[in-house]
Amino acid sequence: MVLGIYNSYEKFMAADAIKAGKYSNIRMWGGYRYPLGGDEPAYATTANDMSQLGFKWFNSSDAVAWSEVPCPKEGGCPFPPYSVWDDTSAACFYFAQGLTDIRGEAVPIGLIQSDMGGTTVESWSPNATLDSCTNWEAGSSGSAPTKLYYGMITPFVNTTIAGFLWCK
Repeated sequence: MVLGIYNSYEKFMAADAIKAGKYSNIRMWGGYRYPLGGDEPAYATTANDMSQLGFKWFNSSDAVAWSEVPCPKEGGCPFPPYSVWDDTSAACFYFAQGLTDIRGEAVPIGLIQSDMGGTTVESWSPNATLDSCTNWEAGSSGSAPTKLYYGMITPFVNTTIAGFLWCK
């Protein structure tokens, strides 16, 4: 589970700062977790799913503006409509905000959040890793092994990364 900015105490202060032009160096990677009209979340399980679900880079001001779009579904949405801003990990964003406050806005910071609650480690592991395990059997975990690894991790393999924040 991730605590999104939507549920954080400083959400409105950070959004006001972004609307005032601060933190323009922060980019967020995101897409539609709840496709328009859908009640169930959709996650990328292949690299092609990422583009089909609308995953792309958003600058912070676009992400905040997009969070103010009302639910498109008649009768309301069972969940708040997806927004990159609201669903970005609060720890992830506030870490980037702190880096920006220290280093300035000249250094671009990209936030990539790959997560899905209630999954097992096998879903996030490549085939080679599972093949080397002696105490694991396919299907024993109740989830699709390697599915999320190949859909939500491998698309970033050739991305230059200077650091990361791991939250569990």
